[in-house]
Amino acid sequence: MQPVSGIVRPLDFSYPTNRAIAIFSLVIFFIKTAATALTGTGIVGPVILGVAAGMAVFLAWALGREVDPDHDPSALLAAALTAAALLVLPASDILTLLWLLLVLRIVNRTSGLTATGVDVALVLALTLWPLWQGFLMAGPLTAAALLLDKTLRKPAPHRIPAAALALTAAAAALFAGRGTAITTPLLPIGIIVAVATVLFLRAIAAASTIRSSGDSGGGTLEPGRVRAAQALALATALAALPWSFGAVAPLWAAVLAAGVWRVRAK
Repeated sequence: MQPVSGIVRPLDFSYPTNRAIAIFSLVIFFIKTAATALTGTGIVGPVILGVAAGMAVFLAWALGREVDPDHDPSALLAAALTAAALLVLPASDILTLLWLLLVLRIVNRTSGLTATGVDVALVLALTLWPLWQGFLMAGPLTAAALLLDKTLRKPAPHRIPAAALALTAAAAALFAGRGTAITTPLLPIGIIVAVATVLFLRAIAAASTIRSSGDSGGGTLEPGRVRAAQALALATALAALPWSFGAVAPLWAAVLAAGVWRVRAK
């Protein structure tokens, strides 16, 4: 029987890194909640901000696993970098990060399975959120992921109509005036972006050989799919830069961590 979802990855707490990120995310949640509550703003607001902070750290780790599946520590480094960034940057856009996480899994198949129709429908629905927030490239990026899934090794069927829907949604958002003004990142952010991009390009080049297997035990991950997902992640990070660096800061943390870990592994 075909599973309902092919991109859900279970969080197995028998793995030390999985336990570590769960504990770390909870610690960030409590710290953020307590620190905000001390300002005297009640309890509901601080809890919401605490959940957002904990989720941002967790999603940085999850994105790190997708862009660098061979090195678990780089995902933890991404979580640590995100926790540090929370001290100076505004809250990340959790739904946009979740959308990207699922988009990458459609391409690289780290779950070991092919995305189902339910998965595609969910990703299309999530694409509406960043489009509504003004990130108009979300539609073309979703379409690109679906077309990659259609053309790479072991192609999935019925992706072209879904890709067309993503592009149609982006066009509708454009005509509805949902696009946001383009902003220029500050110099320190520009330096971080440049370093992360150069280092991550080296990580993509090194991914011609992959050791990791899919979660379902279906054999070693396909290098072409992993590299395609890495390229898509970098393209998304760069495309989102004029929109909002802070909204996707955990993605940049994952990109930077993967690049740094690749240099360290040399």
